[in-house]
Amino acid sequence: MCSFPLGKLAHRVKYLISKSEVIKAKCESYLQLLDIQTISRQIKVPIKFFELAQKIPNMGWRVICPGQALEETEWARQYKGIFEVSLEVLASSSGIYSLYAKGCNELTDEILTEIAKNPHIRSLILSKCEKLSDVGVMALANSNVSHLDLSWCGNLTDKSITVLAQRLNLTFLDLRGCKDLTDASLLALANHQTLVELNVIITPKITCEGIKALAHHANLRRLHLHLSYFNDFLFAEGIIELAKYAKLTHLELNFCTKLTDQCVIALAQNPFLTHLEISDCKMLTDESLFALAKDSNLISLNVSGCDFTDEGIIELRNNLTLKYLNIWACSKLTKRSFEALKQHPHITLIS
Repeated sequence: MCSFPLGKLAHRVKYLISKSEVIKAKCESYLQLLDIQTISRQIKVPIKFFELAQKIPNMGWRVICPGQALEETEWARQYKGIFEVSLEVLASSSGIYSLYAKGCNELTDEILTEIAKNPHIRSLILSKCEKLSDVGVMALANSNVSHLDLSWCGNLTDKSITVLAQRLNLTFLDLRGCKDLTDASLLALANHQTLVELNVIITPKITCEGIKALAHHANLRRLHLHLSYFNDFLFAEGIIELAKYAKLTHLELNFCTKLTDQCVIALAQNPFLTHLEISDCKMLTDESLFALAKDSNLISLNVSGCDFTDEGIIELRNNLTLKYLNIWACSKLTKRSFEALKQHPHITLIS
């Protein structure tokens, strides 16, 4: 018999494992996080997770399901199918509020349809679930999910995203790596008034019209635009629209190699923006920093990997709201920048 710690617990939870019984649980306090992958790697037997759910009901579980790394183990393949049954039963439990299934190759549209029937689940992390399609995702339209990560689910199209935008009360949505999405998805999400945070990768199928639509969203506060495809300067018009009308507090434009000073100067005028990430934006010059130092209300700025010089970085000391500055991998900077910023303790350097 042995005991081991299990995930993040409010107080210590002991699990006693024996050969004769699959699993027994003794709780000294409420269980906050059940990490199925951790359990499975330490107990080399086909665990009946639904028995555990019956033993500890209504505890507000966040369930983490085994992903690809676990499935690659030889003993895990031996018990193929157990995960599917266990997940379906756990998904019907009234105690589960969050399901983390990143990289779960066993998660199919059929299983997701069953999960969608659980009215208690509020958060679903389905990143890199390669078997999911529009069919399973559209089933979520009748659920109570508000936090949804569909990043790198490559089979999704505008059809499912449009349905979710019309019928779910989402506050967080991650669509990075969904390569077949077009402006239609962004236009639908622009009218989704409960949405607070959105992550999306701009592809050749998305134009500046999609970004413009997001600029007029009343409640969107965090926008992560992964601009791996920044077609010439066409998207500058969309970024400037964001600068003029959006009420964003957080904006991420990392790796946007054709982002211009004109865009950043416009963003500096936005009174709501407090956190800006423009790392590895190689076309930017010190003119961008001069504008941010003079006009912005930034608290946090990430310019790592950019080609700014000492003159631009030192100018940021005049921005009295700035508290955090990331200048990692800025190859043109010298000791002069560091020495100058050290004299202004209100700025914490990340380098």
